[in-house]
Amino acid sequence: MTAMIGSPARRVPRWSLTAALAAAAAASGCALELELEIDATRDPPAIVDETQAVPFSVTAGGGVLTVNNESGLVYQVSQTSGDITSIQWNGRELNDRAKGSHLSSGLGSATVSFSLSPSGTTSVITIATSALTHYLVTRRNDNTIYMATFVAAEPSVGELRWITRLQSSLFPSAPVPSDIRNGSAIESSDVFTVNGQSRSKYYGNQPAKDLAIRGVTGSGVGVFMAYGNRESSSGTGEPQIGHRRAGG
Repeated sequence: MTAMIGSPARRVPRWSLTAALAAAAAASGCALELELEIDATRDPPAIVDETQAVPFSVTAGGGVLTVNNESGLVYQVSQTSGDITSIQWNGRELNDRAKGSHLSSGLGSATVSFSLSPSGTTSVITIATSALTHYLVTRRNDNTIYMATFVAAEPSVGELRWITRLQSSLFPSAPVPSDIRNGSAIESSDVFTVNGQSRSKYYGNQPAKDLAIRGVTGSGVGVFMAYGNRESSSGTGEPQIGHRRAGG
């Protein structure tokens, strides 16, 4: 699976940046569920990206690993939890500032390390717990975060899915049937009523078996996920995209 972010004016193969590109667990054979969550509207903070001109690198500081791919993508990974806490595209913060992007509800704690390829043009961040190992891979001048998860035992995080939390003010194209803001729950915490309409994070997506490339766009930016055969052929899991959660 591949996740991409970039200018929506370009062709799909050129849309790249971030989100989540995940491969299913090879050992367990279980599918990795993806969710692209657009959080409640808030004005994004003005961020001056001082690292954009820096050559391809991974640096540690302030409790995070900062990856700069040298062509507009800069993201940060918590060294204690493995959460992606910041995703910048050309200096523009895309990730929700209240919550990070992570597996399920977050691993809580993990051993986080990184390495570079012999050529120094590919970085691999390894996020390990006793039950699983999650990888974030970035190549120089390739605006994509590649992901893979190896599961050695039943994880305690519940459903094995990757959730990318983005700022809704930047991505107005999310499907209306998935917009549950200002709604009231009518079935568990998944289905809401909004202005007399039934809405859910599940309603704006394709069946898992039909998934190919899914995403949201805004002014000058798009975030996309490209799903591999493991995520679509089995028909299991409930990849969710365009979910706007309720609350502030």
